[in-house]
This record gives sequence, structure tokens and C-alpha cells, in this order.
Amino acid sequence: MSKQNYDDGSFDLDSYIPFNVLYTELMMYRVGRKDMETALVDGKPLSQGELRVLVCIYFGKAASPSDFTEALGMDKALVTRNINSLSRKHLITLTQDENDKRRKVITLTNSGREVGASVTKILSKYNDFFDSAITQNEKKSLLKILSKLNAACRE
Repeated sequence: MSKQNYDDGSFDLDSYIPFNVLYTELMMYRVGRKDMETALVDGKPLSQGELRVLVCIYFGKAASPSDFTEALGMDKALVTRNINSLSRKHLITLTQDENDKRRKVITLTNSGREVGASVTKILSKYNDFFDSAITQNEKKSLLKILSKLNAACRE
């Protein structure tokens, strides 16, 4: 990364948190991309968004389309595209909530559970890679800081 500042020195991209978080996320994605591409459906890899939605369902973090905006920080249109795509690939089913007819409930199909289990193994390997790069104390600190930043963004 460059050290270029505005002419008055008031801005340093290297210390800009959003840039650094996005840059790190991209680099982390690159590290795991080849492994993630082994989670194939009909010979094609799932997109990053589809993987996020599938993992959220698999781990019980979300059960309806509206849950994903909070769980993943994705906008509603992106969540809807990913849900529709996973449904077309027969990895999830959408049913009407019996208690609230306006709400759809998402569940994994047998194929979706198989892909979820496969992705979980990949995520475990991916997590081990990052655990080797930072200490447990650094990981706890990082997660605490990220949680604090996420909370501030929601306010």
C-alpha cells in the first residue's frame, strides 16, 4: 500500500479502517478461494454471496430473508438474489411461516446440508490457516474490535 497523503497531510489511506478491512477481506478471500471453489453444485462453484447465505442457514444464524440483512450485513436485494439462486440450485427451500403468513422460512435440502458440511470443512481449514497467523489473544482482541465497529455502524 502507498503512503500517499492529501497535500495537506490530513488523510492517510494506510490508517483508514474501512479500506484496511476491505483490503484484508479481499486478501483472505484470495487465500481460501481455491478451496471454496471445491464446493461445487452441478460442476460450478458457489458465489461468495451464496456461500455466506448457505453457511448462515447451515449454522442457524438466519431462517428468513429478513434475518440475513442483520446476520450478514447484506442489502435486501443481494440477499434475495442469493436466496433465489440457492433455491434454483435446489440447496434450499422456502416455505411460508405458519405463524406469520408474510414471512418465508428457509431450510436446507439434503443437497444443501451436504454442501454445508463440505463448506464447514473448508472453513475449518481456512480458520486454522488464520489461527496460525495470529495468536489466540490477538484473535480475541480482533474479534472484540470488529464487534465494537459493527455495533457502531448499526447505531
